[in-house]
Amino acid sequence: MSMSHSLRPSDASLKQRLFGQSRWIPWLFVGLFGVVLAVNGIMVAIALDSWTGLVEHNYYRRGLQYNEALAAQRAQDALGWQVEVGEHNEAPGELVLRLSLADREGRAIAAERVVATLERPSQIALDRAVVFHAQRRGRYSAAVTELPPGVWDLRLVVHKGADSYEAVKRLMVQ
Repeated sequence: MSMSHSLRPSDASLKQRLFGQSRWIPWLFVGLFGVVLAVNGIMVAIALDSWTGLVEHNYYRRGLQYNEALAAQRAQDALGWQVEVGEHNEAPGELVLRLSLADREGRAIAAERVVATLERPSQIALDRAVVFHAQRRGRYSAAVTELPPGVWDLRLVVHKGADSYEAVKRLMVQ
């Protein structure tokens, strides 16, 4: 018995070996968790300040009107209108938009009204109306200035009589 007792380390030396020089290890874990929590807190604060996350303000009502939206899309497809949007960066932050409208056979359509908005997917506060001017029958243009570079969505609604055509085009501003 004395032999097994002499091989067993004393309680004091065991504590010294486990915690003596390694006392900083638990604090390392506490510090790493603190860094992770601080970074997550910063990212949450930036996310909450930069974008609301809400694109459609009336999402519930639009959800209830889903069947009407599908019927409107079928009616728009039945028109057979061809809508093309071209864009050109004149200078940094300046965008020239060109819109051409044609019917199913390719004949130019003179719209009564073109309603357009440029929307920044990441910052709703930068959304702005775009005014298209008729150049000739079925051809329209608009110039937009002071745009921050990045991705923008152009939302168009073209009206002619009782008919309307809606389109969305993603643009890149240099």
